Amino acid sequence: MKITDYSKVAENYDKNKLRHYIPKDETIGNLYKISNIDFTVLDLSCGTGNYLKRQITEYPFSEYKIKWIGMDKSKDMIKMAENKGLDADLIIGDVVDIPLKDNSVNYIKNRFAFHHYLKKEKAVREMNRILKQNGILSILNLNHEYMKHSWVYKYFPGSIKLDNERFPEITELYKLLENNGFEINVNIKVEVKKFKYKDIIEETR
Repeated sequence: MKITDYSKVAENYDKNKLRHYIPKDETIGNLYKISNIDFTVLDLSCGTGNYLKRQITEYPFSEYKIKWIGMDKSKDMIKMAENKGLDADLIIGDVVDIPLKDNSVNYIKNRFAFHHYLKKEKAVREMNRILKQNGILSILNLNHEYMKHSWVYKYFPGSIKLDNERFPEITELYKLLENNGFEINVNIKVEVKKFKYKDIIEETR
């Protein structure tokens, strides 16, 4: 499986405007209402901290006593996140050996990262280990099964084979989570829209 070296892209990562289009995560607020004692949110594979930055703004400490943690395997990505002055604990770690205690996290957010994990089942077991009872794991990612008309596959057809190797099919992911102690709710959103060539070129760069 092809591996992305994020130490090589860390400095340019945030130049992509799409990296900053992050909505308020309503799940945090809903979960906080029913379990607001020692409430901890982990951004797993946090990259440069954009998700944390947005959510910390949406859930100010004056109203929400939330402990924020960001973890990433790349020290260069963590360094970029540290430069944003986030009120969060930023740690370097591997998803197959997360340096957090058992039953210590209320909410795990995993955005556009799961396909990078070489040992996916071991990563899922670690997520389950650190998650509190009635906690939530949210995995957000692209679904290559619904992307056959994507401009990426049209202009870079070689990426189809790569994605088939990296991304588990939705039924495969479902079984992986179910077999490791999770109750699963899957939501698939499909958008069809046109892109201008100048936007494709910018995104490609």
